[in-house]
Amino acid sequence: MKKINCSLSFREYSKPNYSLFCERVEASVYDNSGAFPAPPVTQAEFKDIFAKYSKIEVQYKIAPSVNKTNFINVKNDMDNTLTKIAEYVNTVANGNESIINLSGFVPTKNTASKSAPIENAATGTVKRGPAAGQISLESTAIKGKGTVNYSVVVAIGAPLPDGSFNNGVFVVNNTAVNCVLDYTRPRKKVISNLPPGSKVYVYFLAANPAGAAPIGEPIVETV
Repeated sequence: MKKINCSLSFREYSKPNYSLFCERVEASVYDNSGAFPAPPVTQAEFKDIFAKYSKIEVQYKIAPSVNKTNFINVKNDMDNTLTKIAEYVNTVANGNESIINLSGFVPTKNTASKSAPIENAATGTVKRGPAAGQISLESTAIKGKGTVNYSVVVAIGAPLPDGSFNNGVFVVNNTAVNCVLDYTRPRKKVISNLPPGSKVYVYFLAANPAGAAPIGEPIVETV
């Protein structure tokens, strides 16, 4: 699970929100010495850099073309100062969202949420063509289960033996079984070079980080 840290999105804040954010971080970090005893930047240094930023920000608003370079340089200094403090807060908080909030920074979101298992068997559609010896397949989208990987197994001439699938593992010990496995990313796939006139058995498969979907009955098609 990804650790929660201080978000660095402040770099993209609008000028008024950016200034308010700087003021909030100063008050939150330096007025809470019990929680943050040793910031990498002293409060005096922070005030000095912020004062320079505030001054050039006003000048840039009045004459943007003349003060653009100075504004960019001072803004970078302010960004770097805030980043140093954010990295320090991260070491203090060690993923504790409450401590990050106390510092005035915004916690990052924990995007590594656990995927829910896929309860129902994967399915899809099978059509002949577009050329001889081909079939076109499309896996039905599974929603609300996180990132899902789709694949298909096509058995030629006969269905796969019982026990070919075991908790998402595909094992065929019978060398007489002729099959094609396609685990490429698209849900739409085309399987080629199938013997014309043969009967094929299409098994739709799906898996996400929580595991593999149960295996359903094959869809039978004559090529």
